[in-house]
Amino acid sequence: MSIYDGDKQIAQITKPLTVIDNLDSYFLHIKDEYESIVPILSFFTVYYDYRKYNNSGEFTKNSVEITTSYTYGKNNDKYNPNWIAEEFGQQTADELERNLNTLMEQGSAQAKKIVKLVGFIFLVLILLAIILFVCIYTFL
Repeated sequence: MSIYDGDKQIAQITKPLTVIDNLDSYFLHIKDEYESIVPILSFFTVYYDYRKYNNSGEFTKNSVEITTSYTYGKNNDKYNPNWIAEEFGQQTADELERNLNTLMEQGSAQAKKIVKLVGFIFLVLILLAIILFVCIYTFL
């Protein structure tokens, strides 16, 4: 999400597309001359997360949500995908990209564990059903 002062971009809030255990992460990049509004943007980020991605009351363990996002808004022409690199340097943009990739890798690894666990439970249930069927059939 890009934040503007008039036509000038002053900040960017980046939300990874991978969420592990309902713990959303956000990365805030803001120009130095606007650092006085960091508390406001932080509060806005919490409010935005609450309104858009509200999972209150849910208790999860070993859950992963990996989404894909496409934006077709009227402000797409204003979005500059290179803004962080241009304002904070390529090293900062690379670090953000590494953080996003790390979250995606962690989410994928956890999703694989969940699939294996569900598969194992399903296999155990099938084996129990077969054993139960054999026991009932042999006693009849």
